[in-house]
This record gives sequence, structure tokens and C-alpha cells, in this order.
Amino acid sequence: MRLKIFLPIFFLSFLVFNYQGHAQVSTTDYSKVRSANISDAQLLEMYKKYEGQMSEREAISFLIQQGLDPTEADLLQKRLTELTGGAKTGKSQGTSSNVRTTKTDYSRDTTKITAAKPVKRPSPIYGAELFSNPSISFEPNIRIATPKGYVLGPDDEVNVIFTGMNEAVTTGKITPEGNLQVSRVGLIYLNGRTIEQATNIIKTRAQVAYPALISGQTKVSVTLGTVRSIRVTIVGEVKTQGTYTVSSLSTLFNALYESGGPTAAGSLRNIELIRGNTVVRTVDLYSFIQRGIASDNIRLEDQDIIRVPPYSKRVAIDGQIRRPGLYELKSDETIADLLKYASGFADNAYRQIAKVSQIGENERSVKDVPASMFDRYVLKNADSIYFGAILERFSNRVTIEGAVLRGGQFELTQGLTVKQLISKAEGLRDDA
Repeated sequence: MRLKIFLPIFFLSFLVFNYQGHAQVSTTDYSKVRSANISDAQLLEMYKKYEGQMSEREAISFLIQQGLDPTEADLLQKRLTELTGGAKTGKSQGTSSNVRTTKTDYSRDTTKITAAKPVKRPSPIYGAELFSNPSISFEPNIRIATPKGYVLGPDDEVNVIFTGMNEAVTTGKITPEGNLQVSRVGLIYLNGRTIEQATNIIKTRAQVAYPALISGQTKVSVTLGTVRSIRVTIVGEVKTQGTYTVSSLSTLFNALYESGGPTAAGSLRNIELIRGNTVVRTVDLYSFIQRGIASDNIRLEDQDIIRVPPYSKRVAIDGQIRRPGLYELKSDETIADLLKYASGFADNAYRQIAKVSQIGENERSVKDVPASMFDRYVLKNADSIYFGAILERFSNRVTIEGAVLRGGQFELTQGLTVKQLISKAEGLRDDA
């Protein structure tokens, strides 16, 4: 059964004009109409007056477009269905005080109106999980041998050890002025020097106090004790901008992790390290994510600035791909590069054509890119690439069933006869 109800314009005017005492709304504010303020008798009167002029689905849709709350529309629809069902069975008494209704199964005959609920999905941006995974922590390792390229600065604790003919140990911190006090040698300026440079300077200055250094009978080594803290500023498209105090052994990855990583609009492939107002390194995290190459994970220095710019080109790939998602590409990268980042095709992918959807000035367009062009076709920002699956059919399959010993599917070879096929099925059964 399909219910036919009234024209929505007549319904609304009747609802908000004739029954203002119940609904208390203006003739234009349909959002305030409430099912609870309309009696069963009023609903039946409206139904009988305008019955048969419009389908139920059309009327309900129009009411919602005019501002009626979908939940209220659903309630009115349910009540009207129950009332009209009761009236046809003779169980409705005609007034709001004594109307009795009969429950009917309207799930097939009516359209239920429900508000759309937002669906939360994990971020499909490739590489974003590097900074959002709680089980990963980019903490600097302070229990390592002193790096040769480590640059000394104020508050670094330095151990100077003389061995051989002369035995002596000096441990001290570099002063804010950049000096280290070495026993029997005096103040030595080491600020901004690497461990290797500091070792050579101390060896030269200590030759007066330790002459055996000249002949090599005394050796000197310089190691790092307690490391100092440095201040690094992170700006741009990161989740938490600001100035961070980190260990002087910290690297660029350590600092990025502290900031929460790039935002959804941030680049993973053009991160800038600025030192002394000069960009000294542009970091591409894909090198680390894809191949584990950490050459860009350089050690930070005091007052370094890390800038994460917005991405310039990001494309989507979906379908029969091992790792669908959003990928950031450089200006000259192609479909072949994108496939490499996405780990290639799935096993059942149709690999001869890429369906590329592009955004134009007024509308979208679709391009079919053949496989021969994958290494030359340069993608644009916001492109969407899709790879379908191969056909679910066989090109050379024949099936035999019935009174044979081994029925089933067999290869259809050139010139195969029925007799040969029966032979492949190991012949006929006795009841054939």
C-alpha cells in the first residue's frame, strides 16, 4: 500500500495558520513546527481534505526543503500512517481524546527520514602516520659516543683526559663566554668548535704543561659529558608552532615530532631548515619513509628555524592499488612515480589504462592515460587516479558436469573435442 497525502503548501498553511494556538510559530518559520502540538484529529482532518494530491515521499521531501525538521517530519509521517491504518480498520473514533490506533508495518511503504551523521575516517595522507602513531617516539639518543661533528656551546660538559706519560682528567662546563677551564693549561675558547677541532686546540695549548704530547708519549682525548639544551623554532603548517627547548643532540626529526608534525595542509617533501637567515637544507621525508635514508635527519643547532610550507601538489590514487591514499608529488613527477610511492598494483589490477579525473575551471574532466604514457604523464594538483580490476571471467575455460568421474573446469585448448574433454574427466560413470 502507498499512502497519498496532501499538497505541502496547503499542509503548511493549514498547520501554521489554523493551529497557531498549538504550534505557536509564524507562517514562515517552519523549523519550529512540532508534532506533539498537533492532535490526531487535526492530522486526520488535513489528510482527508488534501488526500490523493501528491505522493507521500514528494510531500515529505518538500516539507523538509521548506525548513521542517527531518525528525519532526518522520514523527508526523509515522502518526499519519498509524491513524490512516486505524481508520481503515474501523478503530479510529475521530477525536483527539478517544482516538485508538492500530500499529501497521509501514517500513516497506514509507520513507524514513534521518539526519546524516558525519563519518570519521583516518587520515589518508601518506606519511602522516609517522607523527600520529603513539607507539613511535623520535627521542634523541644521549647514550652514544660523542659525535665527531658535534658543535660545542655554553653549558656543554666536556671531559679532557690525558693518558700515557702524563695522567690527568679535567671535567668542566663551557662558560657562557665559550671558555673551558683546563687544569694546568688555563682558559681555552671552544664555543662553536666541533669535538675534533676542540681536541686539536687543547693538544696544542697543553704542550707547554705536557711536553710529552709533542713526542706522542702522552695522548689527549676530549669527550662530551652532560649535553646542553638548545632552542629551536618551528613555524608554518605544523600542528603546534613555537620555540622548543631540546637536547643539543636532537635532530630535525626529533623537533618535528615534538611539534606534532605537519598539518593536513603541510608539506612532507619541502621542509626547510633555516640557519642564520639562510636555508641550509630542504628535507624530503619520502626518502626516509620509502627507503629508510636518514641523510636529511641532520643535527640541530641553537637558534635553528624549521619551516613547513603548504603542499604544492597532492594527488589521490585509488582502486586496485596496494596502498591507496593521498600522495604529495614534486612538480615533475609522473604516474610512474606515484605508483612507486603507492607500492604498485594490486594482484588483480587492470594495468593498461589509468583513469585520471581532473578539476577544471567550471567542471571536472576524465582522461584515459595508457600504460605507455605512465612515465611521461605529469600529474596536476588535485588529480585523482583510479585503476580498475581485470574482468571476472576466463578466456579459455570449459566445464563438464554430470555422469563423469571427475567433473569440473578444464583448459579449453585449440581443437579440443568432446571426447577429449570426457577423457580429461577420466571417462563416464557406470550409470551414464
